[in-house]
Amino acid sequence: MSVFLDLKKSVPTFIDEECGIISNESFHKIYREDFLNRVFNITCVAFREFTYSLKALVKNTILINNSKSYATLPADTQNSGLVICFHGLNGRPSVWNGHIDKIKELNKKGENIAIYSPKLPRLGHVATNDNEMQQIYNTILYWVKNNQGKPITVFGQSNGCRFALALEYFLREKAPKTPVHLSLTGGGYFMEPLESMK
Repeated sequence: MSVFLDLKKSVPTFIDEECGIISNESFHKIYREDFLNRVFNITCVAFREFTYSLKALVKNTILINNSKSYATLPADTQNSGLVICFHGLNGRPSVWNGHIDKIKELNKKGENIAIYSPKLPRLGHVATNDNEMQQIYNTILYWVKNNQGKPITVFGQSNGCRFALALEYFLREKAPKTPVHLSLTGGGYFMEPLESMK
């Protein structure tokens, strides 16, 4: 789009290569409509995120108070397998509620799959070899020792992929006979060397 000044009217005129000449008033009307659409869309997204966060907060509070929390791992029980879910950066475990509901349906049909969806330390702003992350890995290792040879599926979303990869690397070294399946979505490795995951 180019602009030129009409010397008779001292009003800028906008020329759109596709539409031809657009007057100043039309340009401002289009700009205003575009601006209002953007504000409306941003407001809708913010409202949706707010309601989602509110639902997740209420649901997580109920889960934590109900002892059905998936932030702890029932390590002393015998299970047919384990599903671990790592949320993304600044995320929350409730993003996995849909997956967890499907696993709970399988458990009602006779499966005995353990679920572990911890809240990552500092909302994921942490190195994979941080002490708090090591506690999470050791919790999983304790489950592995009580469920020798049982499969583990690890879901990682975005930044959670780093922790899923680190866990797989950790278990490959500590429990090589345990099958580990990874499902990573939208993740990056963020150039963290494998040596730092030990």
